[in-house]
Amino acid sequence: MNNSVYANLKKFSRSILMGLILIITLITPSQLLAEEVKFAPVRSLTYKSIDGVELKLDVFEPAGFKVTDKHPAIVFFFGGGWNGGSTQQ
Repeated sequence: MNNSVYANLKKFSRSILMGLILIITLITPSQLLAEEVKFAPVRSLTYKSIDGVELKLDVFEPAGFKVTDKHPAIVFFFGGGWNGGSTQQ
């Protein structure tokens, strides 16, 4: 290869590097670290009681929810074995 190919490759690499540096400096640290979103259940239902211990089901609904609305649902099972821990983990 001749010197002009190396010179063009060097210019291209430098342009890419300068572009990356510009992008990184434009992104502030607060944008890099996503804010923690706090969720709270709309209601907590007891779905079963065993020897006086209530097993709860937390219900979260979107803003403006109506009973007649049709939305997809997601079910998460907390793996605390019902003997320790918290769903807030």
